[in-house]
Amino acid sequence: MPGPQKTLSPAELAKLEHAFATDPSSEAYRPLAEAYLGMGRFMEAMVVCKKGVKAHPNNADPRVLLARVYADQGKEKKAVEELNSALAVAPKDKGALRLMGSLQIKTGEGENGKSNLIKAYELDPTDADTLELFKQHNVPLPVKAAPVAAPPVLQPVANGNGANGASQAQGQAQRRPPTVPPGTLQTSAGPSVVGQPPAASTAQGQVPRPRPSQRRPAYVPPEDSQSGTYEASSELSEVPRRRGGKKGGSPTVTIALLLIALVGGGGFAFWRKWDAEKKAKAGKALRAAAGELKHDGYDSYKKAIAEADSALEAVSDSVAAHGMLAYAHAIRWGEHGGGDEDRKAAEEHLALGLKTGDRSVWLYAAESLIPFYSGNSKDALEKIKKRIEETNGRSGQLYLTQGIIMMNEGDLEGSREAIEKAQQINQDDARVYAAFGNLNRRRGLDREALQNFETAKRFERNHVDSILGTAMLVLDQPEPAGGYISQAKALKDVIDAQPPASPRQQALAYVIKSLLIARVAIDLPLYQDPEFQKKLKDGTEVGTDKDKNRAAVSTAETAGFNLDKNNPELFLVKGKRLFFEGRLDDSANEIRKAIAMSATRVHYRIELGKVLMAKEGAEKDAEAELRKSLSTFPDNIKLQTMLGSVLYKEKKIDEAVTVLEKATAPARNPETKQRNPEAFYMLGKIYRDEKKAPDKAIENLGFAGAQSFGNAGVASRVYDELAALYEAKNDKGAARGNYEKALNADGDNDAALCHFVKFLKKGGDAKDGDRIKDLTKKYLEVAPKGECAAELRGGG
Repeated sequence: MPGPQKTLSPAELAKLEHAFATDPSSEAYRPLAEAYLGMGRFMEAMVVCKKGVKAHPNNADPRVLLARVYADQGKEKKAVEELNSALAVAPKDKGALRLMGSLQIKTGEGENGKSNLIKAYELDPTDADTLELFKQHNVPLPVKAAPVAAPPVLQPVANGNGANGASQAQGQAQRRPPTVPPGTLQTSAGPSVVGQPPAASTAQGQVPRPRPSQRRPAYVPPEDSQSGTYEASSELSEVPRRRGGKKGGSPTVTIALLLIALVGGGGFAFWRKWDAEKKAKAGKALRAAAGELKHDGYDSYKKAIAEADSALEAVSDSVAAHGMLAYAHAIRWGEHGGGDEDRKAAEEHLALGLKTGDRSVWLYAAESLIPFYSGNSKDALEKIKKRIEETNGRSGQLYLTQGIIMMNEGDLEGSREAIEKAQQINQDDARVYAAFGNLNRRRGLDREALQNFETAKRFERNHVDSILGTAMLVLDQPEPAGGYISQAKALKDVIDAQPPASPRQQALAYVIKSLLIARVAIDLPLYQDPEFQKKLKDGTEVGTDKDKNRAAVSTAETAGFNLDKNNPELFLVKGKRLFFEGRLDDSANEIRKAIAMSATRVHYRIELGKVLMAKEGAEKDAEAELRKSLSTFPDNIKLQTMLGSVLYKEKKIDEAVTVLEKATAPARNPETKQRNPEAFYMLGKIYRDEKKAPDKAIENLGFAGAQSFGNAGVASRVYDELAALYEAKNDKGAARGNYEKALNADGDNDAALCHFVKFLKKGGDAKDGDRIKDLTKKYLEVAPKGECAAELRGGG
């Protein structure tokens, strides 16, 4: 299978996007889809692949790539369907056979899967990816395959006691715990500890005779890797140090050793065995605790606490155990509504862990989270910055903690940089992607936020924060009909979950449920299809009885506020419900309550601006509120774009242009990841309609089209308008190119179909006759009663 994709810079990604947008029928789809897939941006990868399939119907590659997109999301059935289509056009495609075989084995079709793997092998017996899948799925190579030489077995060096001595040495090696604990930094020459040089290499084929220091390695328990394998590259290992300049151990341990020495060698051997068992128990418990922490769930934090407590019973001064306990208790207290018991436990374990003088990134993360949750963000940020510098920027956990604190303090750009660094280190951490989702939601980038939450759920299927984040985003859309049923089920699963979600998560689920009930009750009578109405009723348990619906809304909302009345997010969701019910003044009041409780969350200001902009004749109020918000968040491009829109509506054209130019400045720089197609589109319209400056209009609409990638309908509309501008300038080549782009983005855009047909007819080129017929036929299928239907049907 293809390995991890190289993380592209913003400039590199922008080049790929530009190449594809310029010519979607070329091979440019492949590197762009690979890039999106490697970044976990599945929706965009899928759109690009489908364009590739359309442009290359007789090539298996785009279908295989699309199958990989589905497979990476756990959608094996769809992946297999695409692979069947790929093999229909290319029965001997090695990549299709290989992926098909692997998926079939995973889904229980073992014999078919093995058969396809063997076919792939026979096409290329040296292919490393194919051989890896044989090994991964325990499939034997075909009989004719050359035998693979077994690795040489290193024999222990004789110790002077003959065979019996060698046997004893092997027995001791089996009883001893591993000399390189998981998480210890290593080199090719053997184990080393931070700050110590690697051991000198030995002669080839020899095993060095154990020295005393090797027989009893310093205990380095598995630290805080974000994965099940404790790789040194992911987190910093715990490094035991001598403290206070003292030599040797404590007086108690020294006396104990003297007593054991008096008993004789047998007593010392017993002590070594007991010590090894104790440390092995601690190591096992710490590995289990780290695994539970990675799940980022209310119950998993409880399990992590139990495992870390078990480790402390075995090794009472383990900094890793104290660090994990401080972190888990801090999260339960600060993020899940835990009480003073969790706060007190977090503080106690933080103090005990720091007292050891050893390193632990869990401990350092807790050291910043505790003051942050106590309201002292300045102290929290100073501490985390210092620890990041001390650990040479190697800890994804510390960058993630820094990013979360910055986000809640309103430093969204700093938060983005920190969370991106966390993601580069911990690429399979659901908590990182959920933090990205919350960040992009606060920045007003809903599409990106939804992708982030979906990626988080890919790694942790039942990640509650991502489930709730997704539900909020879906229910915030103007027409979420297709999402009502899925989100109703997701919310029910959270509310009824066993073990239960945290009180704070349950509270939010209940209030989001009230929003869903209200929205379905409003939309249900609008659907004309009786079959769809029944499906919606059954899937959401919302009927047409208005009184029952109001009662259900009230019951769910009350349940939520009773669980967590001090959570500002609940007031925001209530404000959204009132907005969709048309009670705009009440909606604004609820959102203002949320702002009063948490003034640093910019997305509350964005939501308030949306409500005021929707109120007829309230442009001045909206402008005043947006300017007030921008005084707190002066660089937020979403607020700037909203203010530009209000000013445009008020016919303050020059002011609108100034604000929108500022809002689009970051998105003009290819080195940034910023996109703002909405602001570019608005500027394009102003320059076209108000300023009568077609060149400036073309420039801004060009940016809008390129940055609307992933939103096919918007991109198609923008390119259609661009084509009309070029047509007015008599630039026929550019006009034709943009009409093609409009239809490449959305082949069902009836306006673009109509405009392109008229353009081609004006050209009078006989070569376009068939194209005109095809486009006319397509238009009449899409819009049989559209504005151009009579003209095109009559051949005019």
